[in-house]
Amino acid sequence: MNDFSPIDDNVDVAILVDWSTYFTEAYWQYILEYLRKYADGVYSTAEGLAGGVRVALIGYSNTARVVFNFNSGTSAANVKRQIDTLGRQAGYRRPDQALKLARRDLFVSAGGARPGVRKVSCFKNISI
Repeated sequence: MNDFSPIDDNVDVAILVDWSTYFTEAYWQYILEYLRKYADGVYSTAEGLAGGVRVALIGYSNTARVVFNFNSGTSAANVKRQIDTLGRQAGYRRPDQALKLARRDLFVSAGGARPGVRKVSCFKNISI
């Protein structure tokens, strides 16, 4: 098992990304590279290739915004294309806003969440 293996054959993974200006530009580039590798890793597994894994992404600072939902996060190419559009947002770090948004807008059928499939949120930031 590698660091990018899903925990189950079918899983919807919401990545919550701190895009605030709290940390350096160099660290921001590290986050983007990590996310690209994550997409490659998840979608190179048998589960990912079979459509069992779907990814969504929320960016947060003072407020949170859905960058793409589970309907768009169905392949490494789609995910990486969206990651390449990310920019940093001035403001404080408010992960609570990202969690509320994930619950309200992602982990529902309108956000592309699938019924009966495990839902996972994971943070990518400097520290929690």
